[in-house]
Amino acid sequence: MRYYAETFLRKFNRRAGLAEVAILKGQEVMAIAVVKERFSQEEKEALLKLLMEREVEEGEGGFEVPPGICIEISYSTVRDGKVLTPRFERLLLNHDWQACSWSNLILAQYESLELTNPNKELWPSHGITKERYMEYLLTVKDKMLPFMSGRLLTVKRYPEGVGASGFYQKSAPEHAPQFVRKVKDGDDIHIICENEETLLWLGNQAAIEFHIPFNTVDSVCPSDIVFDLDPPALGDLSLAVEAAEEMKKLFDRFKLQSFVKLSGRKGIQVHLPLNDGILTYEETRVFTEFIATYLVEQFPKQFTVERLKKKRGGRLYLDYIQHDIKKTIICPYSPRETEAPGIAVPLYWKEVQQGIKTDNFLMGEVQRRVEEGMNPFEEYFSIRQGVQIKELIAILNSR
Repeated sequence: MRYYAETFLRKFNRRAGLAEVAILKGQEVMAIAVVKERFSQEEKEALLKLLMEREVEEGEGGFEVPPGICIEISYSTVRDGKVLTPRFERLLLNHDWQACSWSNLILAQYESLELTNPNKELWPSHGITKERYMEYLLTVKDKMLPFMSGRLLTVKRYPEGVGASGFYQKSAPEHAPQFVRKVKDGDDIHIICENEETLLWLGNQAAIEFHIPFNTVDSVCPSDIVFDLDPPALGDLSLAVEAAEEMKKLFDRFKLQSFVKLSGRKGIQVHLPLNDGILTYEETRVFTEFIATYLVEQFPKQFTVERLKKKRGGRLYLDYIQHDIKKTIICPYSPRETEAPGIAVPLYWKEVQQGIKTDNFLMGEVQRRVEEGMNPFEEYFSIRQGVQIKELIAILNSR
């Protein structure tokens, strides 16, 4: 199987018959291949005429070509930022070189997908287009998909971009393609996002937020426990940091492995993976209520379990009620429909410090972290600590 992509010319050595081609990744020019050119005599004459018109001088190594002249190539796959077995196909004289992008290069491998309205701004205040968003999804897909696999998905879509009206979508639309897994639950037919095509198709539908339940469709037992730490003021994570640190101390004392992420909007969320499917929601409620109540008793001026905002008195809300069979949580690495492109980004515990800000971890920064191999949730799905929590619950019940 070979795929076809549009690139632009960066170097042309007519003596050696070689052409170096590149694409745009974000705002960066990225060389991806050197191909043996196979210009027809007519194409070569047209190309040389263009180079002369643009006053591009020929050096010892050939022409250093400024972006603007496009070439179609074919290839077998993409690995480590390079296309494998690239082959020259044809000169594209009337093609827009700025459309020769990384996302289009990768999406060419998904024959059933088509990127529509690529220049539509989904985060207008930051100039993030749908194509740029798809580039982000392509980068984080391997990190996101394990959290969504087997779980009924709820998305929040913003076809006109954040800031315009959005809507939640639980049911699969009738036009959903064949590769989208659909599961009937009650009166609704839900999407389960467990492959790259589905994630990218949803991204093209301007699905911005991805919300998942705590259990898979095949189980009534939660796969993880998540505490939502909701600070009283937007932009101030100081109390959330304090609560997260105190939670970690407790979990360390119980020899439980915990993980932490920014919600991407306002607060911090602390995760306890289970993965062994032996705890019921009734049991986990005993545990979550104990943790939240204990922290409120220890720090009554900072934390509360009061659900009514007007009664919280400037304290951080420890939300353990949200952990239930009919509730959802934002998926790790999901974007948020905030003015700035916030991300529900996993963090290392050492990064959870006073002064941390959601705006320090916007889409571009999170993409960089993933590209550099940072993976704070790397061990998440290998941890089984349901037995330990079950023993703690038994002790709590006996009291």
